[in-house]
Formats: sequence, C-alpha cells, structure tokens
Amino acid sequence: MLNLLASVTRKPTTIEQHGDDGSYEYSRIKADREVRLFQLTPGSTSEELHISIEHYRIDTLPSYKCLSYRWGKAHNRRAIRCGSRAISITSNLWDALQQMQGKSDGRIWKTWLWADQICINQNSEQEKAGQVPLMSLLYPNADRVICWLGKEDGQTEEALGILNKWANAGDDSVRNGLAAQMIASSKETPLDGSTETGALASFFSRDWFRRAWILQEVYVDHEKPPLVMCGPFEIGWDSLTRAVFTLSTTFTGHFPAQMFGENIRYVLPMMVLYLNRRTDRIRLSALLEQTTLREASDQRDRVYALLGMVRQQGVEYPKPDYRKIVTSHQVFAKYTRAIIEQEQSLDILSLLKNTSPEASSWAFNPDAVSKSRRVLLSQKQRETYQWCGAAGRTTPIIARSVDKILTLYGTPVDQIERIINIDPLVRRLRHGNTKFRGVLEEISNFAGNMDMSRHYKPTEEGIVPAILKTLVVNDFWIGCPQPTEKYENQSDVLYHSFLQSGPTASGTQENDPTGSGYGEQGYWSQDRLFLLARQSFRFDSVASKRSREEILSSDDVNDMAVKVDPVIDWMDGIVTEKLLSRMWADCEDTRVAMTSKGLIALVPRMSVPGDEVCILLGGFFPFILRKVEMSATYRLVGPSYVHGLMDGRELREYEQKAQSGFSVRRYEGLAKFQLV
Repeated sequence: MLNLLASVTRKPTTIEQHGDDGSYEYSRIKADREVRLFQLTPGSTSEELHISIEHYRIDTLPSYKCLSYRWGKAHNRRAIRCGSRAISITSNLWDALQQMQGKSDGRIWKTWLWADQICINQNSEQEKAGQVPLMSLLYPNADRVICWLGKEDGQTEEALGILNKWANAGDDSVRNGLAAQMIASSKETPLDGSTETGALASFFSRDWFRRAWILQEVYVDHEKPPLVMCGPFEIGWDSLTRAVFTLSTTFTGHFPAQMFGENIRYVLPMMVLYLNRRTDRIRLSALLEQTTLREASDQRDRVYALLGMVRQQGVEYPKPDYRKIVTSHQVFAKYTRAIIEQEQSLDILSLLKNTSPEASSWAFNPDAVSKSRRVLLSQKQRETYQWCGAAGRTTPIIARSVDKILTLYGTPVDQIERIINIDPLVRRLRHGNTKFRGVLEEISNFAGNMDMSRHYKPTEEGIVPAILKTLVVNDFWIGCPQPTEKYENQSDVLYHSFLQSGPTASGTQENDPTGSGYGEQGYWSQDRLFLLARQSFRFDSVASKRSREEILSSDDVNDMAVKVDPVIDWMDGIVTEKLLSRMWADCEDTRVAMTSKGLIALVPRMSVPGDEVCILLGGFFPFILRKVEMSATYRLVGPSYVHGLMDGRELREYEQKAQSGFSVRRYEGLAKFQLV
C-alpha cells in the first residue's frame, strides 16, 4: 500500500534544463519509480497559468489528484509557465486547469496534480515507456481522479440536473414520475429544439467517453469515486453510474439510444466494468473485445491503455515500447502472442475476422474485429454453461518461431465444401412472421430450396434445429443452467428455458414429420412455452381482469386458454425477438457453409470452398485456415461454429493422455500449423 500521506521533509532537488527556444526542458527521471507532480502557483490568472514541478519517489508521494481528459486537437495549443520557461499543452488541458484554479478560492495552490502532458516528457520515448506503466499505480492511489469533459454548453446544467435526479430515484414512483416527465419533454418541440433527452444526448456525445485511456483512469477503487467536471458543473462518478443504469433499465426500445446518442456503445460497457471492478477478474482478451471502438491518437495505445487494468490484478505483460520504429502491427502481434501464453487460451484469435494481406492474419487488430457477439466467452460464462468447446479443456502449445509466424498444434477435421447464401432467409425473417413457429417454417423452406437435407449428416436432431442452433451459435446449448439468478432478467429466463426444451432426437416422429422440432409438449410448442413460463416467469400484466395468480392456479383448461392466449402470444414474441436479434448479430460477419462430412457451419464471411476446418489446442471454436500456395504456412481466416464438433470429442484421446500424465511427446498425434 502506498503511503500517500507520507510527509516529505525535504523536496528533492530538481534542476530543470532550459531549451534554447525558451521552452521548458525536463530533467531526467533518475529512478524506475520516480514521477513528477505539479502545482498551480499564485501567479496564475484567467489568461496565464503558472506551475511548479517537483520529482517524487512513488512510495513517498504527497496528497495529489489525477486528471483524466482528452488531449484534443494537437495543433490547438496554449502555453503554461514553469518559472521563466513555457510548456506547450493542448487547449483542452489548459481549459481544465483554468477552470480548477477559478473554482478553488485559493485552495488549488496547495494541491498537487498529475497530468500526463505535463508530468511526462512527451519528447522522450524512453521516458514514456517507463512512466506509462506507473499510471496503474498513480490513478488508483490518488486522493481523487478528476474527469474533465470540456467546457460547458447551453445544455450542460440541465443534463447534470437530470442525471442527479435519476441517480437519487430509488423509488418506483419517483422513477415513473421522472419517466413520464421525460417522455412528455421528448414529445414537445421548443423553438430552441431543447428537450431533456436532447440535453443528455449532448452531454454523452462528448469525445471524452470514447477515449481508450479513460477505462484505466476511472477503474479505481477508493473511498472517493472520480469527480466528473464539465465547465463549472460537476457530478460524482457513482451518481453518474447510478443514473445511467436507472435510465437504461427504465426505458426500452430506442429511447436509451436517444438519450446517450452514438456513445451508448462506449458508455454502458464502461459503467459495467466500473461496477464489477471488485468481483470480476478481467482478462486482456476480454478488454480488447470490449474496447475495439475506443480512440487513441497513437494506435499502439489501444493496447497499452489497458495494461494497467490487468496489472492491478497481478498480471504482467511486456512494457510499452514507444520507439518510432515499433509499428502498431508489431505491437498487436507481440501482445497477441503474449495473451495466448498468459491466458493459456486461443480466445484472442476468436475475435479476428478477415484482415489485410499485408498484416499477420493471426495478430489482433482492433479495426478488424468480428461483430459476432458471442465469439469470446468469459471464464465465468464457461463455468456457468459447462461448455468444454471444440478443443476440450486443452491448452495451447506454442512452438518457437520468428515474430511474423505463430506456430500452433492441433488437428485438421474437415473442409468447407459449399458456401450457402443465407441473405434471402435473413431478409424473410426480418420482414416475415414474428412467431417462433414461423421462424422454424422459414428455415425448413430454406433448407429445402437450398437442397441442404440431401447433404446433411444428422448429428442429434433434424436439419431445422441444426440450422437454427448454428445461426445463433447454439445459444441454447445442452448444459446451460436452468432458470436461476444468473440471468439478468426474467425474459432471459424464458428465452433460455424454452430453447433448452427443444428436440434432441432426429425429429421423425409422427407429430413432427418435417423435423422442425415444433411438435407436442416437450418440443418447441406453445404448450411447452406456457408450462415453462408458469414455472419460472413472473407476468408483469395479463390481458384479463383476473389476477395472474388466479390464471396460473386455474384448473379449467378452457377458461385458461381463453384468458392466457394473449399472454402466450406475448411470451412467444419475447422469445422470437431475442432469437432473431442474436441471429442478426451472429450472421453479420459470417456465412453458412456445409462441410465435406455433411456438417452445418457458421464460418467467416471471407471463407471459400477448400478452406480447412481445424481444431487447435486451447481453441474453444474450430478455426478456418487457408493454405498458402507453394508454402507450408497457413493464413487464419477466423473462428467458426460447426454443429457436431463443439463437444471436444476430436481431441478427447489427446486430452485424456495429457491429463493422466501419459508418457508421450507433447506433439504426438498432432499437426503443426504455421500461421502467417
């Protein structure tokens, strides 16, 4: 534990050098754990800021605050004075310091501050490489982190007033009243165009929310949560988090998107990370998946900005290297290899989709990440769903090779024989029947039109359930938990319960001649839907004057059918909507294929007939590999889902030998794949 309040009896001597052009020249950082802090000095005015800088060892730091901010445009700069010399900083940081000294009533002169533009010599690549890792200590141990969003606009005060109300809306009646007020406001069209949703959208549209570095900066766990400042207005980070979640859970449909604007894809995941910071063990591969859209002026920082978060959990990765000769592609490749070795998993490769021929096909690239939402599973999800994956519980074997080649071991199991255009089916489902049975019928017709049944090798069910499970990456895998508190909401309970009740037989029963799986009780039927709902789903309302308790306890079948039919239709709609939304997400970057062995697969969109289906040690999903002509190497096309290959059976013999300590060579019976 750092002694943040330790007294410093004598400040260290810091003789700073002066540049010939009048600019401030930093003195050398003399130790690995030495940092700079600065103070605003009484000479500061609204037009000119003066600071003093001191060096401290990180274990003898005085009380200080850290700034989290966006640099802003590099050419838009202002100078601050340190002694008789100038330090050039971006205007956004200058605005933050000017606002702080204006609100301080003189107290700011006694406050030590840390901001990277001032405390790190930005002209020294060596210094940046040594100082950046220390940020994972500086931010968590600061007295407080101050998040500067920029100057206020005409809607800032209203937005923060709304957020403070929602942060304290702990009662349902209060939330309902605020919701009604907001909906009414959104329907009005004042001359100036301002509404409550418009004020929130303006606030959350600020560039700060998109920064890569802010995750590490707010991912702190101390008594004082970060303070968010926007001009002269402020709100505590805990209050902001409560308000965001209360708003997002109170409103459904497109309303949250209206409130948070395009930055909704940055705001909500960031809040989830913050709330789970004490319980979840974060893996770097999972962080990279969640932050691919975040921005950094230096592309290498899209990885470097996350290292401090895993370092707080005792996981060490190679230090950042800011030398100009080190390209972002080299950084991505280096950390892809490091992640595989550290996590003992190929999950990071499951994030990849087609990349440019110039880059390594196996190296993570934040600009080329699959949009399929469930290609990467957390360890908690794996334990919850009890999945073992295509490679069982094996761990990767990485052979030594040159930097541009990643050598892995596994086994080739199949080959893509035919690519099937799924777009017509997707279009019909988008605009067609919204009932679950309608979805199954459309899939059945599609399979017939594409002549898939003739080539299909049955696994454990008919072709329709197999296609459906493939399209959603088997979202209802056997072994999923029964309805429990592990689900986020009751609609998830209904969705997973219903899908898990589906067929496991070939589907040739008299009551289900097409093999669609939509048959009598025990299959995907409305009877089954209601029985599951009766056991595990809490109705919010029913289209009846009778209470839900009376309906559910009724023994009168005819009466129940009359009263409950609207509720069943409503539940059918919930299941179907969730199913289709998952299907859209999984099909965006993928195509349906049939393999040489007659299996149905969901493969990367760039896959072609002849590509190999391989199971690599440590890989949850099978991977599609493409042989490089006139070479012993392969290019990684991406991860796949192959129905019938997801239970680990292909490597079970190897896995059993490895677990029992059987005396065999590590590579015996395995193929070597050199990925370029």
